[in-house]
Amino acid sequence: MEIPDGAMMIGGRDTYCSNKVLRLHSGEISIWTPMISCRSKCSAIFHNNKVYVFGGINTDSQQKLQTCEEFSIQNHHWSPLPQMHYPRIKPSLCINSHWIYAMGGEGLELIERLNIQNNHWELCELRLPRPSNELTLCNMGTESILILGGRDERKEPMQEVWLYNFDKLHMIRLHSLNTPFTALGYYEKNNKIIMYNQQGKLEHPLPQKQSNCSSPMKIPENSVFSNPKYIYQKVKTPIPKSPTVLMIRRIGFDPILEDLFELTIRFLRSRGCVVYTEEKILDGELTEVFIKEESAEKIQLVVTLGGDGTVIWAANLFDGVVVPPILAFNLGSLGFMAKYPASSVLDVLNVVLGSEKVFLDLHSKLMYQVIDGANIVTGTCMNEICIDRGVNGSLIELEVYLNEEYCTTAIGDGLLIATPNGSTAYSLSAGGSIVHCAIPSILITPICPHSLSFRPVIVPDSVVIKLKVPEDARHSPWINIDGANKYKINLGTVIEIKLSEFCIPYVVLDEGYSNWIGRLRDILGWNDRKRQKAINLRVSS
Repeated sequence: MEIPDGAMMIGGRDTYCSNKVLRLHSGEISIWTPMISCRSKCSAIFHNNKVYVFGGINTDSQQKLQTCEEFSIQNHHWSPLPQMHYPRIKPSLCINSHWIYAMGGEGLELIERLNIQNNHWELCELRLPRPSNELTLCNMGTESILILGGRDERKEPMQEVWLYNFDKLHMIRLHSLNTPFTALGYYEKNNKIIMYNQQGKLEHPLPQKQSNCSSPMKIPENSVFSNPKYIYQKVKTPIPKSPTVLMIRRIGFDPILEDLFELTIRFLRSRGCVVYTEEKILDGELTEVFIKEESAEKIQLVVTLGGDGTVIWAANLFDGVVVPPILAFNLGSLGFMAKYPASSVLDVLNVVLGSEKVFLDLHSKLMYQVIDGANIVTGTCMNEICIDRGVNGSLIELEVYLNEEYCTTAIGDGLLIATPNGSTAYSLSAGGSIVHCAIPSILITPICPHSLSFRPVIVPDSVVIKLKVPEDARHSPWINIDGANKYKINLGTVIEIKLSEFCIPYVVLDEGYSNWIGRLRDILGWNDRKRQKAINLRVSS
């Protein structure tokens, strides 16, 4: 490890050198005071003229160690530290303020931290997404640590990137590294973190500093999934007592919906909320008019009365910016995303507005670019991007590339690129798998493929998908996003699709999987089958 004016080599597998400490300075090696314990596969970190050593394996007994010690460079003296809560082999270390964080280790996903002011260990509530070690940890300020790469429980290099916020108790997944990487060290340059090992270097952009925002309910930009101790895609966040609310209702005339819409607005105003709608209600008496360019940053909560289409419409009002939390009530046909019945509007709002913190269920979005020569159309989608034959009666062809590598040519009625959220929409009808929204993935589902072997596939959400319409194809396909805005695209057009840096946060009152499974059963009739009758065997007398 690096220290001022040189480097230190600590411990080792050989019994002779397992407690030895060597110093390298100006090309010369000198022997320093040996450690208290004989250890290999330990981890060390330098701070304030001291070296802290954690865990490893005792070279004599081959036992995993949870002991720790510190070395004063000034006094050349080793002192024991309190033991960690768990033995750790090659834990990943980071200094943040007066804490030393010890994350993971071989076969371990737990996190703990040492207060170096009073030498007290504290077990953290959050944990890593999976057992991992050799992580690159980068101090991002007084509240967060950037976690990059490392090795998983199978000792395979990883490419995931997470931002660990120990003040707000959540872990946000960022865009992955370009390739799996295990670093020996890193340095920062030009707003990038540059990691290195024996094979070379890997650059990764540092996350942008978050500006102060009027809404404490906003999800940081770049966030995709969250990893609190409960479920990876949920985060618990504070809520204002009187948030600024955008009310969205299903289109069309419905006297009951009209009355409920107005009742909800009056209730929110009675709780001190400023309410925005897409048009003035009662001549502007009750609400402000929502204009994206002027109002988007002010909104702290979106309440929808309608079905899943209403939720999609509301989220698309914030296309390209951070989407505020959405509280959706079902007055539509299906209501898979709008999970609360209309009869519970006031009760649910009472609970949400009366809570100090609420759970947000984070769902991923896709970002797309339709490139037709110099003409480029961009946008995002919640469910799926559909490329099909449109009004043509013939098959279409689409070349499919994954991270610039040719995959296949789809021949059939079309192709769907869907989010886990969209796995219960059009993709389900086309034979695609049902995928839980906690799984970071993108679905590729063919529509009536002219092949017996072209089955739906699920790829990691780090993959960039490119679809190209061949120049010599017989017919031009059509494209639509979330079932709307369908239009024809030309031969030679390229469609690039990847994970959006923005997510869709839904307000939920539960913190488990049961609600998602329950909606599969109740709404889609998943595994709805009568049980077999029991066989009563008559016992002869």
